[in-house]
Amino acid sequence: MSEGERSQAEWRRLRRRAIEVRRRTLAERDTLLDSSLEPGEDVVARRHAHPLVTDRRILHARQLWLPPRGGNWVVDSIRFEEIMTWSLGSLHDGRPLLELQHAPRTTIEHGPAHRFLGFRWGDAEAPAVRTKTRLGFGRSANPVLVAILAELGRREVPHGPTFVIRPAGSRAERKRAHGPVVLAYRRARIRSPLWRVTDVVYRGQVAWPLRALSWVVVGVPAWLISPWLVVPAILLAELVWIGFMQWTWRRDRARRGDSTSAVAPGDAVNRRRR
Repeated sequence: MSEGERSQAEWRRLRRRAIEVRRRTLAERDTLLDSSLEPGEDVVARRHAHPLVTDRRILHARQLWLPPRGGNWVVDSIRFEEIMTWSLGSLHDGRPLLELQHAPRTTIEHGPAHRFLGFRWGDAEAPAVRTKTRLGFGRSANPVLVAILAELGRREVPHGPTFVIRPAGSRAERKRAHGPVVLAYRRARIRSPLWRVTDVVYRGQVAWPLRALSWVVVGVPAWLISPWLVVPAILLAELVWIGFMQWTWRRDRARRGDSTSAVAPGDAVNRRRR
């Protein structure tokens, strides 16, 4: 078998695996959404990974990928009576967008567990309040979009102005900017293994101004004693950073305990993958 044929076979194998993973993920998502329905709540429309529409609300399930609850599912819902206005728009290629202005809703978002001066470390999740939700669809005939618009019209929810989202700049400008983007992407791919190693070692990110300040604090006295002690002093400062950030990371894990199974604020529901 030639190299080209082996590449095609490998591509087909990866494609089959991706399709199977997506099928299992969608099945798990649908099971979670069905279990989140209220008594007497009827499903009006559903399609693939789009939100689930019932006669009462719009439900959307998303999976958390980062610690501390990586792999858990979160269900966010918007009741139709909470929607104040809506606007229908589109992307530059014609794909429709639906923007909903609603009462404040609490969602779960990822962020650093600690912030101090110029550095941050750790993984945490915090509630974020949103008053606007934007849903994207592949075509205007999508049954989920049709069902949402029909229910909004039946409830006589005010309609806002239409909008179009276009890429910034002209086509020629975007093509000129494509070169630096590709170069930055290649550099990121080269440096990403090093970043992963440093993230595991430090369990966070140390801002360079703060790191340089710590080097100066330990390096100047070491220079006054002997210039040969500057390098060991800087290494000692880095070891102190590593020890401190590793300690706080482990302390946070011990404090969290079994809190990963807690229920998120509002209508959010967290479930572990089975």
